[in-house]
Amino acid sequence: MPQKKPEVCLSMAKTRNNEIIISAKSSNLDRNLFNEITSFYPCIFGDITAIRMVGKEQLPLRNRPNGIILDSCGTKINGVNVYKNIKSAIGDFRHFDKIFICGGVQTYINSMNETLNGQPLVDTIVKTILPDGYIKSDKHLDDKTVAQMSAPNFELTLYQDYDLHGDYYVSTDCWTKETGSLAPYSAKIPVNKNLGQNDIAFPDIRLEIWKRNQTRTK
Repeated sequence: MPQKKPEVCLSMAKTRNNEIIISAKSSNLDRNLFNEITSFYPCIFGDITAIRMVGKEQLPLRNRPNGIILDSCGTKINGVNVYKNIKSAIGDFRHFDKIFICGGVQTYINSMNETLNGQPLVDTIVKTILPDGYIKSDKHLDDKTVAQMSAPNFELTLYQDYDLHGDYYVSTDCWTKETGSLAPYSAKIPVNKNLGQNDIAFPDIRLEIWKRNQTRTK
């Protein structure tokens, strides 16, 4: 019997205008959400994103296997597995229930156009959405990829809104497809206390989870 395909998830921080953010240091919230969702599951990065993170001593991530997509493979960089392409990384981590692809832009685009066993590769997209104008990025998702990531190909199954109140982010709204509106998450998450002189805390942050619409793949 063939082994069940793991759930392949894209994880991204982006602005509402689809600028891709590698490191949103204005808040601990984005990092906390990312760690909560991805811990103990493999995280795969494209080469440019990985090189930036290695330079900042952000790789390897703790408490999960790490992979980098590079043209050369079969080696390890700073304790991180190196793969020639996305499929080879997925194959190596196939015994996990979930696998997260964590950027950058070209890796997201490649993943959205990839198939595995005749089916689209990506099953789930986890988005941390930040307001426009607070971080400048030269990396944008193109219109085609944005459309691929949206309805009717994917459907929204969860969102969680957080607003800035003083030195903390507080959950203000929560909704899931299964249950509708929920009581907001009660924990307060502090603003990053190591902000630089020119860093500004985001006034609001949203977490969204989108699942592939299975009726579109049959």
